[in-house]
Amino acid sequence: MKKAVQLALLASLALPGVGCRGTRGLPLVPPPAEPVGSGVLTPGWRVQLHPTAWQNLRPQMFAQPVTDDLSGALYVGTSDGVFRALDMATGGERWSYGPVGPIASQPLLMSFERRLYVGSEDGRLHCLNSRTGQKRWVFSSKGPIQAAPMEARVAGRALLFVTNADDHLYALSPETGELVWEAQRERPDQFTVQGHSGPLVVGDKVLVGFSGGFLAAYRADSGKLAWETDLSDGRSQFVDIDTTPLLDPDGKVVYVSSAATGVFAVAVDSGDVKWNVPTEGAGAITQERERLYVSAPGELVMLSRAGEVIKRASLGRSGDAGRSVIVGPYLMLPLADAGLAVLDKDSGQLLEFFDPGPGVTAPPAVSEGRLFALSNGGILYQFSIAK
Repeated sequence: MKKAVQLALLASLALPGVGCRGTRGLPLVPPPAEPVGSGVLTPGWRVQLHPTAWQNLRPQMFAQPVTDDLSGALYVGTSDGVFRALDMATGGERWSYGPVGPIASQPLLMSFERRLYVGSEDGRLHCLNSRTGQKRWVFSSKGPIQAAPMEARVAGRALLFVTNADDHLYALSPETGELVWEAQRERPDQFTVQGHSGPLVVGDKVLVGFSGGFLAAYRADSGKLAWETDLSDGRSQFVDIDTTPLLDPDGKVVYVSSAATGVFAVAVDSGDVKWNVPTEGAGAITQERERLYVSAPGELVMLSRAGEVIKRASLGRSGDAGRSVIVGPYLMLPLADAGLAVLDKDSGQLLEFFDPGPGVTAPPAVSEGRLFALSNGGILYQFSIAK
């Protein structure tokens, strides 16, 4: 009987408008003990990281874990402000840091330098020793940090680029956290979507999206504005460019999205818009070879690099879809109100579904045939992925 209920949940994601959910967006049946479907994921260990997350009306964990194959560690932060290093093989804790402000961003790991950068919603960026968790320095920004920073070599020196939700862009010294330069756009007085763009360094420029619908490029060595492009189409609400620009393999175009105006391809050198595909609620973008995968409420949109719509795969009543992760023939898709869906990356067919109860918002991490998914209930799950 329990298996039949689980299969019904799986079918509810494949068919829009079908399914039974409570007033809080949680399933009315107990969460299954293992994924339901074609046997892509095999459960391993699980660890409760945020014991009180279930007490919230609608808990959400936004921070994607990061793996380090050199040390065998997995790094992850949670909304209670605690950041942890776990053993990938066992789930055992190696060290913890905090509590600090709520952690909603993916950390940046520089494995060989043993540096780990962790942003928190109280506006601070923490630089830690990745092996010990010891604090090296802390930089205080002027707004919540909800996206991963990026480190790059610019004009012969290493710089760390950091953004925050108040439309600031900072260039810091990776060794000391000292401010090198700062750029800012005035934040508009309008409704915006949760989150913000991270930085992308391309050559001598750093690109970033802003809450007013602008995509801008700055000189990476000085912070001087190189170009800016208004992607708002004259609208005033939910026009923010919250996706970190995604660089096409040819290095000439980046892809970004806006919940109000859709998906854009923009030239790196000039800021010219190459194409735009209107997509309501367009969010995170993933690319593999000639195909783009765009997450949106209730659907996954597949596009060509030329902006042609290949397929729209319905996700039913699953809430906001997060950034997908591609592993071989599979596309792993986090669904905020449902769980983790495993799709065929070519057809969009739903192969398997894991329902931890309160859904999965953060993208999963993948390492050497293993998948690590953080549920909104604060539990980190480890799976083996079928070959």
